[in-house]
Amino acid sequence: MELLGVAIGGGAGALARYVLEGVIAERQQSPLPLSTLMINVSGSIALGVLVGMVLAGTTPSGVLVWGGTGFLGGYTTFSTFTYGTLRLIEDGVWRYAAMNVLLSVRCASLEQRSDTWCSNESISEDPSRKCPTTCRGCS
Repeated sequence: MELLGVAIGGGAGALARYVLEGVIAERQQSPLPLSTLMINVSGSIALGVLVGMVLAGTTPSGVLVWGGTGFLGGYTTFSTFTYGTLRLIEDGVWRYAAMNVLLSVRCASLEQRSDTWCSNESISEDPSRKCPTTCRGCS
């Protein structure tokens, strides 16, 4: 059943990314791959909030399987970020390549802040609380 949840979530996340990229691309006037940046940052924040909710005990840990691994795994995309950055370098627009890397890394780190924000109260009550086993990226 988990596999089906990941597959359905991944398909829905990929569809959401495709639609959002189209909406942003219509309005974009800069060579900066803004759609990829916005998708990866919003996905990072969403994953942080989701993990925080699970750690706080307000959401079942199984939601991480289809919501985190599935939907957000299909929604965010490191390969598109890399491809966009390499294209900017090949096109000689180093300023935009550097801006893409810096903004992506800096903004995506908000995920950790939102994770801490959501789970701060439950962690302070129980410092031994660990990341759920269904969350494969936590340390």
